[in-house]
Amino acid sequence: MIPAPEMTPKGSVYATTHRDGRHALRHYFAALRLAEGTTITSLADMLGHRDPAFTLRVYGHLQPDSHERARQAIDRRLFRPRAVSDGT
Repeated sequence: MIPAPEMTPKGSVYATTHRDGRHALRHYFAALRLAEGTTITSLADMLGHRDPAFTLRVYGHLQPDSHERARQAIDRRLFRPRAVSDGT
């Protein structure tokens, strides 16, 4: 059970850490989105960040290797399976 938030001058603060609670869920969500190819700017919008540079600093290490993604894109374009004609 998550304890009730503590009220501070800046608003309510929950007694969770970056390893559990909503932070862990946000990190997991960001990792899944980046693995699926979501851009940093789109992810920043999804997470409510004003500055995509902040999102890049926090979640950039989760991005798949861009060289591998480029190689896969070229492979898909150049080596996609073609329909085989039976010659008739």
